[in-house]
Amino acid sequence: MASPARVVALDVLLAIHGRDAYANLALDAELKRRTLTQRDTALATELAYGTLRAEGTLDWVLQRFSKRPLEELEPVVLDALRLGAYQLLYLDVSDHAAVNETVDQVRAHTHIGAAGYANAVLRALARGRDDLPWPSREGDLAGYLSLVLWHPRWLVERWIDELGLETTEALCRADNSPPDVTLRANVLRTTRKSLLGELAARGVDVRAGKIAAEAIHVRRAGSVTAMPEFERGEIYVQDEASMAVSHLVDARPGETVADLCAAPGGKATHLAELMGNEGHVMGVDVNEKRLKLVADSARRLCDTIVEPVLADAASWRPERAVDRVLLDAPCSGLGVLARRAESRWRKGAQQIDELAGLQSILLDNAATVLRPGGVLVYSTCTISRRENQDQIDAFLARHPDFAPADAAAELGVEAPSGPGWIQFLPHVHGTDGIFVGKLTRGPRNLLASTREQK
Repeated sequence: MASPARVVALDVLLAIHGRDAYANLALDAELKRRTLTQRDTALATELAYGTLRAEGTLDWVLQRFSKRPLEELEPVVLDALRLGAYQLLYLDVSDHAAVNETVDQVRAHTHIGAAGYANAVLRALARGRDDLPWPSREGDLAGYLSLVLWHPRWLVERWIDELGLETTEALCRADNSPPDVTLRANVLRTTRKSLLGELAARGVDVRAGKIAAEAIHVRRAGSVTAMPEFERGEIYVQDEASMAVSHLVDARPGETVADLCAAPGGKATHLAELMGNEGHVMGVDVNEKRLKLVADSARRLCDTIVEPVLADAASWRPERAVDRVLLDAPCSGLGVLARRAESRWRKGAQQIDELAGLQSILLDNAATVLRPGGVLVYSTCTISRRENQDQIDAFLARHPDFAPADAAAELGVEAPSGPGWIQFLPHVHGTDGIFVGKLTRGPRNLLASTREQK
């Protein structure tokens, strides 16, 4: 009979591959269904997340010991084999446990024939793992890094071209390390100093962030939603580089701000807090279910100036031009691969081109809702020149009434940067790979001026 940790891990993989679930939500749901020891919880987490991160490499390995194409296998058999292979290749567990418990799981889900097949494949892997024909670094650099560092080949090649070899290797390694949980202190209700003291007194490993004044990095915190500070609306889970985006918007009390593509509401609520809860923040999103998350967060945090607006940010028009616009655009998410274990093998180069087209449309509409002299901030959670720097350059070419700000200087952060933009990198800043660009509008814009007069 398989251990509880392995049962949970397999159920998580089946939920992701069968129902397109998110890894963190699927794991949380499975852990709530069962009572696991702390040790089993840790093992289940490592098995599920590790197998998802290494999925492409595991499939490459398994195919070398399988007489059948992997795509012909039953989903439960393939996911069980991936779990078994991950243990044999990367975990300090006995071959006996890795093989036998995987076979038990296959037998429980299917039939004895499939169990025998799984047994044969994993035993062959255990015998032959030291003789795998890995690509050589010298002969096939991208292929080598792809398999050794668990990233799709197309992405490795793209990053080497855009970032260079050294940064690509460091970035891939960072993607394979679990990131810290970062909390944002709600400055309307408390201070970071007070929260640091309270959390440390309870034995939570805490440290103050260096980029955003509200950021607190925590380890061994347990469930954040169970914290009394969460119930009191004093904290919000948000990456520190994402907090920097709202600081770059630099909205003042009394101003009107449009947050386009606002769900789930992290930046909209942060803007309200930085504005002292004075003014108006319109959180615009086309997804009604996700927009409810904006309303729920604003209510819990007592950010009363946040107004959820159900609308398509590609065509939405406010009654009057706004002072500042934040466009947190849909993107490929290549800057949050460490946080989303399942996502790297779901992406492709074609998706980037499709997203870039949507981002351009969103940016052009964002420009039309901004008053003369206003500020437009564009952000993504990706590391992709096509979606980031190229978007800023193309927008400025289309809109000569906009000028780039010095984003890096305003934030006081050393990072890859250029006219109007800055790129955070996980291995450098200990944050997600957030890109943010800041542009200011000149004093003359007929469209905005006309709208203001209506």
